[in-house]
Amino acid sequence: MAKRLSLEELNSLSRLLLSEDEVNIMLGLELLKNNPRVTGMVRRELILVSFFCEDKALQQQVIQLIIKSFGEKNYQKWTEGFDIFHQLPRLHRYSIQVQQLVAKFENIRPDYEQFILKNRFYSKRYHNIAYILDNRMKSMLPKAKEYYYVAHIGNPKDTEVLFDLAYLLSELNENNAAIQYYEQIISLEPKNALAYCNLGNLYMDHLDDNPKAYECFLEAYKLDPKDIVYIQNLGMASIYMNDQDIVLKGKSLLEEAITLDPHYSLSWNSLANYYWTQAHDYEQARATYLKGLGYDKNNYLMLFNLGEFYAEIDKNYEEAYQLCKTALKKDPSIYKLTYFIILLGEFMQNWSEVHDYYKQLLKLFPDRAVKRDSSITHEQWQRFLAIEQKLKKGS
Repeated sequence: MAKRLSLEELNSLSRLLLSEDEVNIMLGLELLKNNPRVTGMVRRELILVSFFCEDKALQQQVIQLIIKSFGEKNYQKWTEGFDIFHQLPRLHRYSIQVQQLVAKFENIRPDYEQFILKNRFYSKRYHNIAYILDNRMKSMLPKAKEYYYVAHIGNPKDTEVLFDLAYLLSELNENNAAIQYYEQIISLEPKNALAYCNLGNLYMDHLDDNPKAYECFLEAYKLDPKDIVYIQNLGMASIYMNDQDIVLKGKSLLEEAITLDPHYSLSWNSLANYYWTQAHDYEQARATYLKGLGYDKNNYLMLFNLGEFYAEIDKNYEEAYQLCKTALKKDPSIYKLTYFIILLGEFMQNWSEVHDYYKQLLKLFPDRAVKRDSSITHEQWQRFLAIEQKLKKGS
């Protein structure tokens, strides 16, 4: 007759079954064979092996053990919540089925998560479902963030998880947390140019901190000076620095990027911005926007910026209106909607459309109160507030 296992021996059995080494799992199963009465005490560990183990023969052995010990109906009931790992990858948009899969998983998650975290490969599976929710089902971003965190706890040095978690946090405007995770990547991989690049984008696009963005883009460029993205990004940040030598170097970098790939529209846009806002060479700015659009006629960024240029510099409001409206159909961002409302209100006195686009802008804020985007200048914001005040007074 087999002796009763001590608590320490049960913990050792649990560790064997949750091991990343299949030899250890087999040892655990051999122990169970000699001590069948403790099978119920490691049921959760066995369920996880039956669902996540990549060795199909071993997986089937465990499934048969569970069915023999507890019955097939119980096995089906206990594993139903894990269907999300198999079925979610086949779904490409949010639906009732997605809602049900998540709900079933959440029902069992508290019982299993502590065990899942003991195996790096099992916890990494959270990353898979988080990535799908993040990229295909934007209404599920808070849940995606939760799952990324679990994957990170189980795999603290996995830079793939860190990248996706940091990027999502920046999209959710949780910028300090995003910075923390990008810096973790850099501490783990000091020569990771992409981490510096993403961190630079965060400082530029979310925090309006061009000097910090410049430092990050410079590091990325030093690590990979032939990558056109890093050339363009460093050029883009350089033209807004206070040091004139850096500004001129930035202009040269943008010209280099255009030479390398004239179809890379961001370089044309940044170079045109340089001529407009830094060199005040309006003829060259206009020509650069138009030349860039010659390579990419539907680029919404250049379309909108050229529209803004026509309004502010050329006073060609009708052309500005058409270009900005076309760009807004592709990218109704906070900045673009805010400026278009200024264009409609100040220059065109088109209050019917001002009302319509103002309603569209409000929908981008959960509390229905427009807040200043980091890309909007103080002067633009004051102009917008004046129009908003007129709207509220019923103009």
